[in-house]
Amino acid sequence: MDNIKLPSVTTHEKMPPLVPMLSRPVSDELRKILAAQPIPQSEIDGLPGLLIAMVLLAEGQTKPAMPSVGGVIVDRAKELNRPITALLARHEVEALQKPVDLVALNKAIDENVIAFMLEARQRFGPIGGYCETLYRERKGEELYMFVKSLAERGVPEMGMFLEGDAAREMFVARLPVALASHASSPPTFCLLPIGVLTGPGGLLSAFSKRGMRISALA
Repeated sequence: MDNIKLPSVTTHEKMPPLVPMLSRPVSDELRKILAAQPIPQSEIDGLPGLLIAMVLLAEGQTKPAMPSVGGVIVDRAKELNRPITALLARHEVEALQKPVDLVALNKAIDENVIAFMLEARQRFGPIGGYCETLYRERKGEELYMFVKSLAERGVPEMGMFLEGDAAREMFVARLPVALASHASSPPTFCLLPIGVLTGPGGLLSAFSKRGMRISALA
């Protein structure tokens, strides 16, 4: 699908700081982590829970971001002047944007949510780095289950600004048509976000139930 630039996130209501509201063990551990981030030390105690959660979610990711497999393939295809078609057009992706009440979302991030994230960090290492590792190692189901466990405990999802279910339904309807319409040589090669491929509601499961043959090439 075409890339779009999400609208800037603003809120007219000040979100209260979270760190001073936490118990001593949790706040001490959190301060150590935040102190290692490019955040002014004087601002740590004034950070709202939503921003803290986002920092923990991104911690450990490669910077600058590593080129994605899909990005490299698409760039190469463009260099070779190969035809490229988006299953979801730009205007459709923009229509999938959904409003998010950041103030309400921030209020839902309390000590229990942060403590759970810190526990996950102790078990697996920095969350962003762990997700990146699972993706790099092609452990799609493990990545899906890990992200699902975070969401179930109140951790905000990175895809909260888009209607993921609606996008998945469009992919389910359009991908078989795209493959069938280009059945002749050369075969059609499709790139899809791992988030819509895996899990019980993902494309692989949906196509398998329809009797399509699915196999891993590598």
